[in-house]
Amino acid sequence: MKFLLLFIVIISSSCDINHFPTYFSYNSVRIIKIELFEFQPVNSNGNKWDDESYPDIYLIFSEENQPLIISPIRIEVEKSNLPIDIFFSTDIISNYFYKDLELFVYDKDELTEDDLMGRSGIFNFSNAIINNNYENILYLENGYLRLKVHLNWLE
Repeated sequence: MKFLLLFIVIISSSCDINHFPTYFSYNSVRIIKIELFEFQPVNSNGNKWDDESYPDIYLIFSEENQPLIISPIRIEVEKSNLPIDIFFSTDIISNYFYKDLELFVYDKDELTEDDLMGRSGIFNFSNAIINNNYENILYLENGYLRLKVHLNWLE
């Protein structure tokens, strides 16, 4: 009996609760801002985005192939101004970590249809849940397009 008590005391004193992983339980994620680092220098015809100026850039945030929100337009974005911060007028909060999301970058044109400058490619937040790895920045690259999405995880 003494041996059993001694064994329990030794085991309990050698256990350190800090060795066990901490698991978070977030219910949603907020996109705080998006940084645009790079975009294709010319359109699909090989011409500048705008004839006598620089592109007027805006983003469309899409969920499951449905546009959800459009950012305000950033006027005359020169490559030398990059990176630029792009904010949306209302918070983008997603409660569905497995839904397909995508960002589209456009050049606003007055006389013709707006030009698609690039798209992020489909992403979602399922890896954060599966791996219990809640990063505050998500890097997206697709061709010339490079974006950094700043996140805030919410309980």
